[in-house]
Amino acid sequence: MNGTEFAVTLLNRCIPFGGEDGQTIDLQTLAQGQGGELFLYGTADSVEVSVQGNTVDEMYGSIAFTADPFDTGEIQESSIDGDRWTGSATLNDAFDVAEPVSVTWDVMIPDEIRDCS
Repeated sequence: MNGTEFAVTLLNRCIPFGGEDGQTIDLQTLAQGQGGELFLYGTADSVEVSVQGNTVDEMYGSIAFTADPFDTGEIQESSIDGDRWTGSATLNDAFDVAEPVSVTWDVMIPDEIRDCS
């Protein structure tokens, strides 16, 4: 995020909001001990991204940053290749009080799908 790299220590593949159709992927990644969470939802062509947690608190205050199909932020790249999801986005502050942040990701997509509700 903004040039700072965070190690993913926990990665959950959750049942997508729209049901388990095999196409939509819902990932919740956590940088434990670093306090950051990255949420990826969608497909390579249609993705919603958000970042929140203590990492954001320390850097920007208590703010959630998002990019989604509703015109908040911008997805520059998103690609799913086998079991990896890579991409980059500019995320806007959901409360419109902070400057946008840049985020890139390169995560493994677990085979197991969990109920994260």
